[in-house]
Amino acid sequence: MYLNEQRKMKVVAEAHDGHELIKRTESTCPHLVLLDWDLIDRATPVLINAIYALDQEIIIVIISSKSDNQKAALDAGADAFVKLGDPPDYLMDTISRLIPQNKLTQ
Repeated sequence: MYLNEQRKMKVVAEAHDGHELIKRTESTCPHLVLLDWDLIDRATPVLINAIYALDQEIIIVIISSKSDNQKAALDAGADAFVKLGDPPDYLMDTISRLIPQNKLTQ
């Protein structure tokens, strides 16, 4: 909901499991994927590899309730890690740092 309120951002899809995530990523070609580290139907590192197989330029930001997952997420290839509960501005700063401004408005 917070992302939809941002002027320069548009949520193009949401997925409830890994299979749906891959299908929607393939059909919508997003610039950014916010991925919950705790998706249960597939190992998240496998999902990261599958997303990059679709498009190497997609930015993947992992979100998790446990800061202990940060190293594993980054080791798995994620571009950034945000802990659930971090201020929304931290998420936006992370996204702005990773995605050029001209892509945010496309």
